[in-house]
Amino acid sequence: MSRVANPDKTLMKLDERCPTLPPKCLFVLELEQDEYFPHLTPSEVPLLIEQAIQKGIHASGKWAEQKQSLKDMINLLIRQGITVRFLERHPEKPSIRAEYNKKTKTIRIYRKSMHQIQRFFEELNIPVTEEDLFLLHLYHEWFHHLEETKIGRTDDELPRVTIKQKGPFAIRKRLSRLREIAAHAFVQQVFDLNWSPLLLDYLLYFKEKGWNFGQIRESFQKEKERIQSVYHLGGT
Repeated sequence: MSRVANPDKTLMKLDERCPTLPPKCLFVLELEQDEYFPHLTPSEVPLLIEQAIQKGIHASGKWAEQKQSLKDMINLLIRQGITVRFLERHPEKPSIRAEYNKKTKTIRIYRKSMHQIQRFFEELNIPVTEEDLFLLHLYHEWFHHLEETKIGRTDDELPRVTIKQKGPFAIRKRLSRLREIAAHAFVQQVFDLNWSPLLLDYLLYFKEKGWNFGQIRESFQKEKERIQSVYHLGGT
């Protein structure tokens, strides 16, 4: 299979219409939310993020070089023993748009939160289809299935963080947020996007708070400057 020659142009327009943060900056924000992040040193962060990104990119090259239609993607998932369910909303957390249950091999897509994204794109005059929004999330959750069944969990493969050391004995923990970073990199690569799908989470979060794009842009700029000064990321 080869990558799609003409990736979806409507999705690609997001970074032309909205404030943006480079993917690596977004991934720092993601990793900073990990419960064990305080045990990392700033110098460890860039390499961990780069390794997670490469995990996602490598998986896309092996498993998903060509973006599928929604019908073909669902058929592919079914062939892999995955159940796909489209539900109205998450029973406890309305902001959740999709999730994967490894025990039942089920991907759940929540329509109400998807409609929220579609309205956001409509406000920007970007005619994104419901199919593409479903696909974005199906690919993300499929990556987590691949982690469990084919390629190994990202937080198992990458170095664990030492949270306690006593002599030669150490307690080390996985950094589970690295899985999300790899999944976002996987989806970005499959869709050939200039921006990380994680950007959508932040834009929607700030819009729900009533922020305008000027305020969001200012916040992003401050975060970018902070991240660069602390972590010295390359490629941002």
